[in-house]
Amino acid sequence: MKKLVAVIFSALAVAFLQLPSLSCQTETDEVDDTDFFSDEMDDLDSMFADAEDTEGVESAVAPQINNTSSSNNSINLLEFYGNVNASLGILDELWPTPTLLPYAAFNSTVGFTATPSDIFTIRGSVYASFPSMDWELATLYFDYIFLNRLYITAGRTTISWGNSRIFDTNILDDSSDSVATGLEVLDIDDYEVKQVFEAVATVPIGHGELQGIVIYNSTSSISYGNIAYAVAIEYPIFGFATKIFGRTWGYSDPYKMDPAIGFELTRDILGFHTTMWGKMNIPLSTTISPTYAKGVAGISRLWPEQKIGFVAEYQCIYDKVSYTTGKFSNYVALQATWRHMLDSKLSPMIQWFFNITDLCGEIIPSVTISGIPYGTLTVMMPIFYGTQSSSYNGMTVNSTAQDPVILIGLLISLNLPF
Repeated sequence: MKKLVAVIFSALAVAFLQLPSLSCQTETDEVDDTDFFSDEMDDLDSMFADAEDTEGVESAVAPQINNTSSSNNSINLLEFYGNVNASLGILDELWPTPTLLPYAAFNSTVGFTATPSDIFTIRGSVYASFPSMDWELATLYFDYIFLNRLYITAGRTTISWGNSRIFDTNILDDSSDSVATGLEVLDIDDYEVKQVFEAVATVPIGHGELQGIVIYNSTSSISYGNIAYAVAIEYPIFGFATKIFGRTWGYSDPYKMDPAIGFELTRDILGFHTTMWGKMNIPLSTTISPTYAKGVAGISRLWPEQKIGFVAEYQCIYDKVSYTTGKFSNYVALQATWRHMLDSKLSPMIQWFFNITDLCGEIIPSVTISGIPYGTLTVMMPIFYGTQSSSYNGMTVNSTAQDPVILIGLLISLNLPF
């Protein structure tokens, strides 16, 4: 067993460090521009919520369930909340073929939190977006604290794993590795509704925790074969918040993969928040040979006084599902912003994605102007370079090594929480 574990983690390290060649994906890659237009980075403290400015500080490990307050004021409390987001604008291709397109987006969330007891909480929310405007159940689950030692959550939850801020390291998200060929541009999904039922049990262990999850895909029949399992143990070791995890997939899961095992490390060093994450999928056979593996390493920093921050990450993917002999792919990405530059209403930002081997990707500089009640005005200039084919807000983008595609966008966004 020890030899098996050693082989597994050796393979993870190899998959993470290899840097062979790759080609850009030629299929259409949909880029959701609502994240580029948004004002989510106005609060940099939330962007780097778990980053500390203390050297070598262990990242605190706490149950992922929000413990209900024991205060009598919380008993029988029913709270409603929601938000409305609306955007209007234009997107123009400046080069090489002038093309002008309108842009419109609208979404809204309405939710509630009910606290009938200091050990029991019920949460739920519904979500609607333009153009369908059909309300969809986003979350509906309960939190239960058993004898102050076991934390139980069940329903359509919001639980996720992973420590990356740009690339997708949430192994509980079935669709995160659904494109096995793997040109994973920035993980910028504005909103995604889970289509699964989860039962989560969390046991605190000193400064860490042990967590087990049973996952049922709501689109399939109820049977043992259609149930997936995930388990993780997290504990601070030598100043690193360390997690070892694994999961399986149900037989009828449309995103089914071989069972996965992986790890993640998180630590703050000299004021920089550093992360490393890796996983590989191994078939249940006598031959230990991964069919898919992914590794992500990142570094970030926040200077709260100046409201300046950045995140930089590297990702490596090994894919033997779509390529018989296996294929390695390598990417880097960066997000950086200066909120309210020099105490002004201007907030410049830059996002960059780069396919290392094929020299293709995109860079998106933007400036957001605040001061509109509940709103912002954003000017941006997406630039696609290298040989690739993609789609941006309904506009087909076909760039080459000789001819980049240059766009310019203007957007007014309103965000009203209630």
